[in-house]
Amino acid sequence: MEFGAIRKTSLVDYPAKIAVVLFTKGCNYACPYCHNPALSRPATGSETVSEEQALETLALRRKYADALVISGGEPTLHQGLRAFIIRARALGYLVKLDTNGSNPAMLKQLFDEKLLDYVALDLKAAPEDYAKATGGISDAARSVKESADAIKASGIDYEFRT
Repeated sequence: MEFGAIRKTSLVDYPAKIAVVLFTKGCNYACPYCHNPALSRPATGSETVSEEQALETLALRRKYADALVISGGEPTLHQGLRAFIIRARALGYLVKLDTNGSNPAMLKQLFDEKLLDYVALDLKAAPEDYAKATGGISDAARSVKESADAIKASGIDYEFRT
């Protein structure tokens, strides 16, 4: 798994925890107001942090940080996400995932395997406006509703943010 950036210390991304934040590259939405366009639509040759570099940083930061936040882009687009979280948890980290909710199947798998401690779901618009807000993704509202329901049923801490 590759990442687009790393923030070695954050006091705001995981409530009441000191966190390391990893940002994934790529997003399946094309929101016109995206706050991370360089990660959502990365240019060829843009900065890349390898999985091994990320894990090395996590190992070095463990004495200072309690938690790992995986943000993006959209993390659930990456097939290696589950395996990476397992490796990060082995280092003793709590794991928070920031997601747009477009991949409820992956969220459910991560919940079933108890790999997440916290989830933040970004709500982009009212259901009837979701396709427009996400750049024309016609089934986005359905996927996000399914993800929100799974998050609420998971039993872990969460936030829905707008």
